[in-house]
Amino acid sequence: MPFSSDYARKMSPAQKISARQRIIEPSRPSGSFYLLVCLSAIIATLGLLANSTAVVIGAMLVAPLMSPIFGIALGLASGDRQLLKTALLADIAGIILAVALSALIGMIPLRPDFGSEILARTQPNIYDVLIALASGLAGAYALVHEKISPVLPGVAIATALVPPLAACGLNVAAGNWPLAWGAFLLFLVNFIAIEFAAASVFMLAGLVELAHTGHNSKFKAIFSSMGVSLLILVLATGFMTQTLIKIVSERQLEKQIRTVLTGQLDKYAGARLSELNYAQEGSELEVIATVITPQGFAPKQVADLEGSLKAIVNPQAGLIVRSVITEDADRNGPVFVSVQELRQRSQAVEEARYMNDISLIISEEMRKLGGAQVSNVSKEVSDDNNIITAVVRSYQAITPAQVQKVEQRLNAEVDSQIRLIVRTAITKDADSQEFLHQAVPFEDALQEQELDLYKRMLNEINWYLQRQVSGIMVADLWFKEGDDHALQVYVTVKTPVILAPMLVAELQEHLVRYIDPRIVLIVESKVGGVATASELYQTDE
Repeated sequence: MPFSSDYARKMSPAQKISARQRIIEPSRPSGSFYLLVCLSAIIATLGLLANSTAVVIGAMLVAPLMSPIFGIALGLASGDRQLLKTALLADIAGIILAVALSALIGMIPLRPDFGSEILARTQPNIYDVLIALASGLAGAYALVHEKISPVLPGVAIATALVPPLAACGLNVAAGNWPLAWGAFLLFLVNFIAIEFAAASVFMLAGLVELAHTGHNSKFKAIFSSMGVSLLILVLATGFMTQTLIKIVSERQLEKQIRTVLTGQLDKYAGARLSELNYAQEGSELEVIATVITPQGFAPKQVADLEGSLKAIVNPQAGLIVRSVITEDADRNGPVFVSVQELRQRSQAVEEARYMNDISLIISEEMRKLGGAQVSNVSKEVSDDNNIITAVVRSYQAITPAQVQKVEQRLNAEVDSQIRLIVRTAITKDADSQEFLHQAVPFEDALQEQELDLYKRMLNEINWYLQRQVSGIMVADLWFKEGDDHALQVYVTVKTPVILAPMLVAELQEHLVRYIDPRIVLIVESKVGGVATASELYQTDE
């Protein structure tokens, strides 16, 4: 029984001649062939650069490279060496021309970045082999059957020949040799798969006559015609199966990483995964996650995310989070702000208002003194008290009585827990005529009764001390009424010796008896003096 299908028995000699003619004629190189190769290569290259699927499909329809492949299949199956040589040279010339034109276009300085249409043709897999085999079977069957020849354009679209060559040329121009090899491998696999499938159809259709010898001899004849193609196809299929497994594995890994990070980022208000990159070397996995977030990720938060990757994806996973800080707002104000941040913002606003109120009151009180200016106000917390330290520039020291007055106002209007400390920086201001803001003596600020009390105390203290210590004199005297209604009297004396507490106590008792029973005396001794051969005395500086 002849090695052919039922259809082969129905093909008349005239139909066989006609079918062979339809295969052989387009397999011979001509000017039209090379023109179509150039046009299809240009269209495919520009379509890939524009990332346009429609344009790439147009290039597939124009490309004439499938016809010589059918010629090669017929030449191998029938042993027609002349046809094999002619068709093979046509395809090799077309391949070189397509790659060269694409590479030249890829050298244009204004070339855009490579898009998905190019990258999709640099990683061939087993699916490409199966598509090419099916396309080769359909194309060859259409050639031997005139009634279904209109399906050839669809076959051309299904099997991409020129687009992989264009992608190869573009990657050669860019120096991306691994991607260039991947694109050329896709073309080569398509080429061999179409040739093998077409040769099989030609034999089954009876277009190729096999010797009517033994069964083994027929298989030997088939293998001698297509054995090399089959071997290359099997090897390529194995390689592409590994490629497919790798692609699927990488996609599953990326999906797993993305799922874990997305789930963990949902815990942080306003944070979302923008970009994910990873590299795996052996058992180690390095992940770089670009996160859009209203606030940067702290090391502890990154550690928590990394812990989730180690627990679910890979125990050797390492994570770097690249925070892209954003501020989102609607008409009501900021959005995607954490409760903690809202609390911190509220506390900062309250603290600023608190310190502003304190500064205003201190400034107002200092202005009343004339020549005093507040340069800094700070706060410390100690034993549940807010210690406010005000640095004031003034021509004279701010007295405790003046500080107490300001503190009482702060306690009444701002916070009852405030304790005020005023640090005076003594300054002297002058214009072209005189010093400004000179210190006002204590006695000049007193009213009639207070002034009378001041003079009486000054005279009495001078009289009493000069009887006890030779050369002593009062340098300064001021007083104030304390919280317990005691009259606190502060005296600075210039003396050759430090006054003993007993002497101060005796002086206080004397003042209580003759001046005011409320007096509490504090004496500051400034030791120094001038002596002659006959006496020791103080001089007024």
